[in-house]
Amino acid sequence: MTAFRGASFVEPASLRAGSLLAEKYRVEKEIGRGGFGIVLRARHLKLGQTVAIKVLTEGMWGPEWASDVERFRREAQATAALRSEHVVKLLDVDVLPDGRPYMVMEYLEGETLHVATYRRGPLVVAEAVDIALQILAALSEAHSVGIVHRDLKPPNVFLSRAAAGSTLVKVLDFGVSKVGAEHGGDRSLTRTGAVLGTFAYMAPEQLKDAKRVDARADLWSVGHMLYEAFTKQTPFGPITSPLIATAILQNAPLPLGQLRPDLPPALVAVIMRCLEKEPEHRWETAQEVAEALAPFASPRGRPALETVRRASGPTGVAAALPRQRPRGQGQPGGQAKPVTLSRILVDMRVLAGATLLVVGVLLGAVLARACLHKEGAAPPDAPLPANTSPR
Repeated sequence: MTAFRGASFVEPASLRAGSLLAEKYRVEKEIGRGGFGIVLRARHLKLGQTVAIKVLTEGMWGPEWASDVERFRREAQATAALRSEHVVKLLDVDVLPDGRPYMVMEYLEGETLHVATYRRGPLVVAEAVDIALQILAALSEAHSVGIVHRDLKPPNVFLSRAAAGSTLVKVLDFGVSKVGAEHGGDRSLTRTGAVLGTFAYMAPEQLKDAKRVDARADLWSVGHMLYEAFTKQTPFGPITSPLIATAILQNAPLPLGQLRPDLPPALVAVIMRCLEKEPEHRWETAQEVAEALAPFASPRGRPALETVRRASGPTGVAAALPRQRPRGQGQPGGQAKPVTLSRILVDMRVLAGATLLVVGVLLGAVLARACLHKEGAAPPDAPLPANTSPR
C-alpha cells in the first residue's frame, strides 16, 4: 500500500528490517525519511559492505510521480558525474519490481551540519570555515561541469570522519539540482516560475524562478549556512515562519556583526556579501569565496582550498546568467521591445484572468448577502434597530 505525498506512508514489506532488497541487499533499519522517500541502512550480501539505500516511495502513481521519478534520476546522474571526495559516492541505481526507483550510496557515520550547529554550536571560526571550504570544494567541481545544487542547507551537509580523524564533509541530495543536457538534464522539468528547494535557504532569484539560477545561488546558501553556524539562527528570521520567503525577498539580513561582535569584520564581510539580494553583487565563483575565507581557516582546511583552486570556473547552466531587465526598460539602444502577436495574447490572458477573479469575488459577495437576507439577518451595512446599540 502506498500513499500520495502529504498522507501517511505505509511501509511495504520489501523495505522493512530483515527483508531482501534487489536480491542482494539485506535491509537493517530505516535511517532517514523525507518528502520523497526513505533511506535505509543495508548490507551487501556478497561484499559484506554496509550501504545507504534511498528509495522513492511517496506519491507513487500520483499526479506528480513522473516528475518525482525524473528528479530522482537526475539526482543519481548528477551525483555520478562528480568525483569529489566531498560528494557522497553513488554505488548503484535501479528500479524495484514494483516500480520504485532506488539508489545505493556509501554509508556515512557522523552528523549533519544542522545537528552540529544546534547541539554543539555556535561553531568556532576555524571549524566553520574549514567546513565551508570543503563544501566549496564540492561546489567548485559541480559548477565546473555545469551543475547547480539549488538545495544546499545544513541537513544536506554531512560531517563524517576521515581516516586521520579529521572532519570530512560530504554534500548530499542533488535531487533538485539544475543540470545541463550533457548530464541528462531536462529544461522542461523545471517550469518558468517554478520554486524548487527549501524556502529558508533559497537565494532571492530562486524564490522568483528556479529556472533562472546559476552558481551564485549556491554561494548564497553557503553564506547562509556560515551565518547560522556562528549564530544558531537564520539571517531572515525563523525558518518555520510563513513569511520567510517575503523576508528573504524584501528584508535586509540581521547584521551578523551585531549578533557576533567577536567575529573578525573581514569574515563578516565575506558572509554578508554572499547574502546580497542581487547576484551581481555577490561573489562570482566558489573560488572567490574560498580565497576570501582562506585567512580564517586552520591548516586542516588547506587541502580543500587547493582543490577549489585547481577547479575551473562555472560552465553551462552554472555560468553567470545575464541580468534580467525590468519590464518596460526596453532593449539596448533605447528601443522598446516590439509588440508581437504572442505578447498581445499573453497580455489578454492576464487581463482575462484578473477580470474573472474580480467577477468571482463580486459574485461571492452578492450570494453571501442574499443568503443573509433570506435567513432574516441584517446585511453588514444595514442600519441597526433603534433599540440596539453596538457592543
